[in-house]
Amino acid sequence: MVGTMPTDSGYHQALKTLPLIRPIEVKQRMRILMKSIHFIAVNYKSYAAAERFIRSVDAAAAACKDFNAVVSVIDNGAAITWQPPVAEHIKCELIAFEENLGYLGAAQQVWNTTSTDYDFTAICNVDLELAPDFLQQLYALEAIDNCGWLAPDIYTTATQRHENPFMNRRPKKINFIIWKAIYSSTLLYRIYSAISALKRRGAHNSNVCDIYAGHGSFMLFTNEFAKQNPEIHFPGFMYCEELFLAELIRTCSMRTIYNPHLRIVNIGKVSTALISQTKKSKWSLASLKEIEKQWF
Repeated sequence: MVGTMPTDSGYHQALKTLPLIRPIEVKQRMRILMKSIHFIAVNYKSYAAAERFIRSVDAAAAACKDFNAVVSVIDNGAAITWQPPVAEHIKCELIAFEENLGYLGAAQQVWNTTSTDYDFTAICNVDLELAPDFLQQLYALEAIDNCGWLAPDIYTTATQRHENPFMNRRPKKINFIIWKAIYSSTLLYRIYSAISALKRRGAHNSNVCDIYAGHGSFMLFTNEFAKQNPEIHFPGFMYCEELFLAELIRTCSMRTIYNPHLRIVNIGKVSTALISQTKKSKWSLASLKEIEKQWF
């Protein structure tokens, strides 16, 4: 809570009432107050976007000294010899894979060894930028019981739409029947994608609320979720990652919370624009079938 600034005499009086803290206690309290976040950012031939993303995290960390931020850029199917830009306020590392492991397939290689080490872990694309106050807003959040996934407001400039809340309710069996029919046809997939983009354009929810799943471009998880899922094993190659992670949240009785105060600007489709619609529909169908078999 922010109060009014006391008068000079009141200020000195307030100082007198504060308990004396030995230097070692100050260090201990600082360690308790500090929070940590790990960004697992998956890149596929989008190096300029990756540099912009890193700079946005660095700027957010500069505005919030209470966070230790680490960015791991995963270079999927490393196309060139590339190094991340120098950052002043964060630690940044490059992890290169010669083959393309897919989005969550690559991210889980890092998650499975580091997820429980941080207060928060984000799995994200690189073609997005954090709002300058992102870490400040995250630090200021009060603890939410059983929260495993924090879904931010993600505004995609290419389509002029807010991606979250992505899915408010758990899908039913009929949804899978319809999706499988759509993903079985490249033409139907194109039509469905175009209609979905128009349907969501301009919509914005400004209220904090429980949802089923957040948008996959930026997924932020709590340490509590990581402790219950220190390893994840996505059954597909790409797409439908939101369903997979939402079911992990559900099966461990945790919550996904949409919070519009956490803001992300998403350029959108920088990497996926390099992939044909035929491959997208094929990969979506394969992932969907595996998720349906496991949970529905």
